Amino acid sequence: MNDLLQRGPEILPGTPEYEWMSSVVAKAAEYAGRPSHWNGKLYEQPGPVSGLYQPDGSMTISREHVLDPARPAFTPEHTATPNELSAAAGATHMAIFQARLSLSELGDGPCLAPPRSGRWRISLSRTRWPTGSPLGTAAGSPRI
Repeated sequence: MNDLLQRGPEILPGTPEYEWMSSVVAKAAEYAGRPSHWNGKLYEQPGPVSGLYQPDGSMTISREHVLDPARPAFTPEHTATPNELSAAAGATHMAIFQARLSLSELGDGPCLAPPRSGRWRISLSRTRWPTGSPLGTAAGSPRI
């Protein structure tokens, strides 16, 4: 089995870690205007990976790299130090990344077009810069 797809212990609903991650997923879905496909199962991610959105709809999240560094920022009775806030910001960024992965069905990437001729190709027509212009057009090309 692929080491990345291994899961640690389940993080149960009602725990502070679960409630925090659940709120991150809910806010990401609200902000994007798309429902999350997360099935509500959350597991610890072993090893150096921050977390994964699994093919079955569950998520893994690293206690070492995400949950523990974020804890000072979501613990009400604790006043976080500047260093703790900085670590929590990075950890929250990774949690948001995982939450955003749950907003797409498996294989529903914005840049991959389904193979019609048996080969995958990159499609830039659905990828947009904040101006709303498709990439590759004169109006949408980044200015360097």
